[in-house]
Amino acid sequence: DEVESGKSADDAKTDFMLNEKYKDCDLIFYIPKNIYSSNAARLFYKEKPNSMVQTYISLALNESLELAKLNEKSISDSLTADEDALTFQDYQAVKTKVNLAVIDYLDETEKDNKSEIKAGIGFAFGLLIYMFIFMYGVQVMKGVIEEKTSRIVEVIISSVKPFQLMMGKIIGIMLVGLTQLIMWVVLIGIFSTLVIPFVLPDKYSSAFQGANPTEMVQTTSDVKAMMNTEPVANIQDNELLDVLFNETPWGAMILVFLFFFIGGYLLYGSLMAAVGAAVDSETDTQQFMLPVTMPLIFAYIISIMGIQDPDSTIMVWCSEIPFTSPIVMIVRFSANGGEGMFWQLLLSMFLLIITFIGTTWVAAKIYRTGILMYGKKVTYKELFKWLKY
Repeated sequence: DEVESGKSADDAKTDFMLNEKYKDCDLIFYIPKNIYSSNAARLFYKEKPNSMVQTYISLALNESLELAKLNEKSISDSLTADEDALTFQDYQAVKTKVNLAVIDYLDETEKDNKSEIKAGIGFAFGLLIYMFIFMYGVQVMKGVIEEKTSRIVEVIISSVKPFQLMMGKIIGIMLVGLTQLIMWVVLIGIFSTLVIPFVLPDKYSSAFQGANPTEMVQTTSDVKAMMNTEPVANIQDNELLDVLFNETPWGAMILVFLFFFIGGYLLYGSLMAAVGAAVDSETDTQQFMLPVTMPLIFAYIISIMGIQDPDSTIMVWCSEIPFTSPIVMIVRFSANGGEGMFWQLLLSMFLLIITFIGTTWVAAKIYRTGILMYGKKVTYKELFKWLKY
């Protein structure tokens, strides 16, 4: 609500920390006197603002500075048809791109503004988990229904226990899925390593990797603007490549991905096996599939929203709840690079394991009774009775 001038960045930060009138403030925005020449501002925060807030502040500052430059040059911000159009040099003199440094006011460490890109990478992994659970979980359910309706299961359980049969089917289909996933990864890795460098040599050159993205974009934009064409490269492309090749902890990401990939499948696979055992045909699965799949769909929707704010309250809670954590946690882990999430990650893994054990016990109870039940429409009340057998 207040605008103060004449203070240094250190003075502003000290006020932010100690002054009583700022105790309820979340962040303080410091614009230096030499903003025209430096094109840099600082945002000190107590709790890191999400990317939408950062973008809003950057746009507001850029627009204000551009308007101020227009007024200084006596250029109307709404030229009429009778007036001469702005030259390219006028446009360059007015166009503003401020670098916003987002800084923790306690440890003075600058947080990068690429969390949205990193969260997007995590979302891609989460989408794989989401698709894997649905594709292969449904295969488990269909396999159980097929064995039940063809009466093959009556022969099989004379040799193995129902629990062993259920887990064998779940784990067997999981291994098939993992084999397919590994083949995709190997093929994509070969393609990106051998093919893409020949198709896009500039993107993989050492000059490109070492270049300042802002300078590269500015230079490219200048040349293309003079030629009256659109620039080929943009800063978002450079940032994405920088995150992919330099800033993503791929080793940790793959380990976390594999854990939640397998854990999420085992959790939902056991539930879908129970659904398959409880019905006689696929048309009867709808009443039981909705409660099973709703948490998974909810996790997918929350993850889309969480790309812009991966540390929001709902994202934190959903990353710990076992029915949503396989998708949501990978987004949060990717966005933060795993920093400061060790105990949260361990808790999420522990809860997922415990819940998987619990759902497997429940599914085994239903499976043991359901695979030999024919010709009867099963209700939820009936399922609860089976748990007591």
